Amino acid sequence: MLLCERPRVMLTLANDPSMMSDTMKVRGAKASDLTAVASCADLAFDVPRTPDNRAELASQIQQGLIQVMGDAARVLGYISFSPNRDHLFVDAIVVMPEHQRQGIGGRLLAFAEQVALRLGLRSVRLFTSGEIAGNLIFYRRRGYHKTGCCREGSFSRVFYSKNIAPWWRSQGHTRPQAPLGSPGGAVGT
Repeated sequence: MLLCERPRVMLTLANDPSMMSDTMKVRGAKASDLTAVASCADLAFDVPRTPDNRAELASQIQQGLIQVMGDAARVLGYISFSPNRDHLFVDAIVVMPEHQRQGIGGRLLAFAEQVALRLGLRSVRLFTSGEIAGNLIFYRRRGYHKTGCCREGSFSRVFYSKNIAPWWRSQGHTRPQAPLGSPGGAVGT
């Protein structure tokens, strides 16, 4: 049993210039990207996608849950995520092996955090393999904290979360008002 639920929600995103470089862009995956996305997963995980895996990827693409990063000619990586009641759940971050350790995964994760902020969500949550030390370091360096772990057969999962909401929203408050007489505050009489 998985502890994380991924509701099916259509998510559309416009390319925001603040979230991309000159040559690489993050954009919503299209049906025509399925082969490139599946190939990226095959190579990154060193395991070919089964027909069921490909069908799941196709479904995620159709629902707008996969964002790809690449240039005009190719997909270099992708992230799949879905909004939940109060958080964004990251299902996968996948980068082509020859492009790993070049900042693509970090940029995809930062993109997801910006989406979560725009949707008014409080946190980003995910899980990763507990056996891949590089993954654990990757998330800790980006401000994620471990919230739990479990074993599912031979697979060890480590759960992470990062609070991305401004402090006042995460505490259930409205945006604080500037004091009277201060810049942005009302002037007292």
